[in-house]
Amino acid sequence: MTPQISPNFFASCSKNLEELLEREASTFGCEKTDRQTGGVSFSASYETCLEFLLHSRISSRIFMKITDFSIKSLNELYGKVKGYSWQSTFPLNQTFKIKTIFDSSAKRSFKNSILFSQKAKDGIVDHFREKTSKRPSVDTKNPDISFLIRVEETAEKKWKVIFYLDLCHMPLSQRGYRKNSGEAPLRENLAAGIIMLTDWDPKKDLFIDSMCGSGTLSIEAVLISAQIPPTFLKIKRFIENKDKPFSFLKHNWFNKNKSLKSYFYQRMESLYEDIENKTKSLSTKQFYASDWDNRVLNTARENFQKMNFENIIHLKKQNALKLPPPNNKQKGIIICNPPYGVRLGEEEKLKELYREYGENLKKNFKGFRAYIFTGNMNLRKQISLSTSKRIPLFNGTIECRLLKYDLY
Repeated sequence: MTPQISPNFFASCSKNLEELLEREASTFGCEKTDRQTGGVSFSASYETCLEFLLHSRISSRIFMKITDFSIKSLNELYGKVKGYSWQSTFPLNQTFKIKTIFDSSAKRSFKNSILFSQKAKDGIVDHFREKTSKRPSVDTKNPDISFLIRVEETAEKKWKVIFYLDLCHMPLSQRGYRKNSGEAPLRENLAAGIIMLTDWDPKKDLFIDSMCGSGTLSIEAVLISAQIPPTFLKIKRFIENKDKPFSFLKHNWFNKNKSLKSYFYQRMESLYEDIENKTKSLSTKQFYASDWDNRVLNTARENFQKMNFENIIHLKKQNALKLPPPNNKQKGIIICNPPYGVRLGEEEKLKELYREYGENLKKNFKGFRAYIFTGNMNLRKQISLSTSKRIPLFNGTIECRLLKYDLY
């Protein structure tokens, strides 16, 4: 095995957001994009990749490809891993962990991803032991280095084993503004994806989140409107607290490249200053969020305050079934993520909520476009409106639909 010469990367995302992620990656100058289930692989310079990492709204994590090789069976894995030059990837004093994922064919053949990771771990440890007489330590909770192994079937009936290095530490979907959550919260990158799949125009449209919960959709809408990086709070911590929010800041490839390191530190400074100006320019009459539950309203308020958006997003206690538009002139979108009725017996109670919500849309929101994100196809039938678009998405393992209604 030989080290990868040109940087190649893989960005993961929620299922069915791959096309949106590929478009986003191309926008930032990533090349040779290849859409796969659960993400997009691409080539880019280190600078371009780091720029994409800071700005990607859809990515869950971004990984750098270290090496790849083929095996015919699990028995070959240990020797192939042990033969790679791991000292160029990380030093002996750093801890590491490995996670393995299989494509559908590999899953049927190997079955046990933990055993696969264990064999790979043994190869890395024994490489160091042979070269230095010492071994690196494994830390499954807070490692310095996190490897992802992706195993795919090849046309030659072999197995392609790809080693990736996690650049993120915490998932990019965890923006940092959400300490507490309402019931069944949306992941932040899924919320951003939902908004980007609508026809909302931030330059002229109102944004109304009628069942706001912890406020995730509203916050992501503000970030999109102001073109503020979703890593805003991580950038802030980096500058103000000298925190290191990304795992690549500990990696050899980054720290040994002085020009790249200098570029990144300067970029973080400029983004920090730019964000302050962008926040000040936001409209205070565009974003509206409401809910009926005092508990989740308090959570949303705390989250808005953490982002300094409390004066930008109008938050109020309001029953979504009787919600009026904020004014009679300006139109836009009204969006919600209502309960799905996952627990036994809940679905029957929610039929009335869906039905009355649809009636209120017809009555009060003519001229708007309504979007409902739901994981219950039976409940959405209670809305007596015709959908103009149905987009299949996943909230974790729950198959969902983003439904669009044009309200005439």
